[in-house]
Amino acid sequence: MVPPCGIRPHSPSVTMSPEPTKSRAYLTGASAVLMAKLCALPMGFASLWLLNQILSKEQFGAYAFAMATVSMLIPIGTVGLDGAALYRHSRTEPAAGRFAGGQYVGWVVRRVVILGITISLTLALGALALPDSSDPLGLGWWLAALGLLIPLAGIDRVLSAWQQARGLVRRALLVPRTADPAKLFMLAIAWIAFPSQIGVVVAVLLGAATPVVVWRLLIPQGALRPPKKPSSEDLRYGEKLMLVNLAHGGVSRLDLLMIGLMTNGGLTAEYAVASQIAVLTTFGAQLVGPVFVPRMGRYFERSDWEGLRVEYEQNRMLALFFALGVVAFFVLVGRPLLSVFGDYSGAFPILLLLGAAYVIQTGFGANTRYLIMSGRANWMLASTILTLVSIGGLNVLLIPRFGSLGAAAGTALGVAGVNALISLIIWRIDRLSTVSVGALAVLAGACGLLVLAAVGWLNPIPAGLGLGLLWLSTTPAVYAISVRLVAPTPQGTSDGE
Repeated sequence: MVPPCGIRPHSPSVTMSPEPTKSRAYLTGASAVLMAKLCALPMGFASLWLLNQILSKEQFGAYAFAMATVSMLIPIGTVGLDGAALYRHSRTEPAAGRFAGGQYVGWVVRRVVILGITISLTLALGALALPDSSDPLGLGWWLAALGLLIPLAGIDRVLSAWQQARGLVRRALLVPRTADPAKLFMLAIAWIAFPSQIGVVVAVLLGAATPVVVWRLLIPQGALRPPKKPSSEDLRYGEKLMLVNLAHGGVSRLDLLMIGLMTNGGLTAEYAVASQIAVLTTFGAQLVGPVFVPRMGRYFERSDWEGLRVEYEQNRMLALFFALGVVAFFVLVGRPLLSVFGDYSGAFPILLLLGAAYVIQTGFGANTRYLIMSGRANWMLASTILTLVSIGGLNVLLIPRFGSLGAAAGTALGVAGVNALISLIIWRIDRLSTVSVGALAVLAGACGLLVLAAVGWLNPIPAGLGLGLLWLSTTPAVYAISVRLVAPTPQGTSDGE
C-alpha cells in the first residue's frame, strides 16, 4: 500500500504506554455497542409504535419528512468538526489521557451551539412562511418545531466523537443512547395525558436534550476550558467533512424526502417505517465500527498497512454475516413485523429492497470511513455527490412509475454504485482490496433473492431459505475472525518511543 496523504499528524511529546490488545479493545467496545443496541432497539420500536398511536398515518409521514430534513442540516451545525476531532484525537495514543484535547473540543462546542441555534431559527422562519405552517398536519409546523434538534444533536455528536477518539467507546456510545429512554418515557406520557402533535415535539426535544445534560455531568469542570481554536488545517478538513456528511445525508435520506415531495403522506409513512426497520441490517457494522474507526487512525499513524488490511477484512466479514442473517429474518417475518406498527404491511417490498441496499453497503466494508480517516475527504466528497445525483435522477424516473418501490430501488442502485466506486478508488491509490470475488458472489446472490421476493416473483419462504444458505456460507469466515481477534495487536512504534 502507498502511505496515505492527508493533513499532518500532531506528534505527542511524551512517552506513551502500549494501547490495549486488539481482542480486549474489541471485547470492550463491542460489548458497549451490544449493550447500547439491546437497550435502544426495543425502545426505538416502542417509540415508533407510540408515534403511530398518537399521530395519524399522514401526520406521521409529515413528522418523518421533517425529521429527515432536520437530520440533513445537523452536519452544517457542526461544520464537520466532530469528524475533525475524531480524526485528530484518534492519532494520540489512549495513554495521553481520556480528556486530552479538551480545549480544542471546548472551542468547537461553543461554535456548534451558536451555529446550531442560528440554523434552527433560520429554518423556523422559513418554515413559518409556508402556507400550512399554522396547521399541525402541515409540514411547515413540524419543520419549525423540530429545528431545535440541530444544536442539541450537534453538541452530542462533537462530544461523542471526542470520547470515541480517546478510546472511551462505552461512554461515547451509551451517553447518546440516554435519549432513547427519555424520549420513550415522554412519548408514553404524551400518549396517556396529551396525545397531540405538541406532545410529540416536546417528547422528542427532551429526549435529545438528555445526552447533553449527561455529558455535562460526566465531563469534569474546566475540562473544556480555556477554549483553544483548532489549527487552520483542521478547520479546512472539518469543512470538507461537513460537505461529505451533507452529501452522505442526502444519499441516505433523499429517497424519503423525494417520496414526501412526489407522493402523499401515507406512502411517506410506509417508507419511513420500512427504512427504520431496514437499518437493523447494519447491526454488525455498528457493533465493531466504533472500535475500528479510531484504530484505523493509529494504523495510518504507524504505517502498518498489513495490520490495517487484516483488520479491515475481519470487520467486513463480520458485518456481512450479521447483515445476511437480518435480511433472511426480514423475508420470513417482515409482513407481520411491519403490521405491529399499524397498517404498514404494504411496505414489505420496500423493506426488502432497502435491506438489499444495506447488505451491499456492509459487504464492501468501512470504505467511506477509510477515505475519511486516511485524509482523503476530497475523494469521499466527489464520490458521494456523484451518488447523490444518481439517486436523485433514478428517483425522478422511478417514483412516478413505481412509487415508493421505485425510490427503494433507486437507493439500492445508488448505494451499489458509490461503494463500487469508492472501493475502486481505494484500490487504485493504496492497493487495498475492500471486497473479495467470493464476497461479490454472495452479495449478488443475496440481492437477487431479495429483489425477486420484493417484486413477488419468488415466494418469501424459498427466498428466506436461500438467504439462510448464504448466511451459513459466511460462518467459517466468522470463525476465522474470532481466531484473528485474539492475536496480538500489530506492533508499531509510537511517536514517543
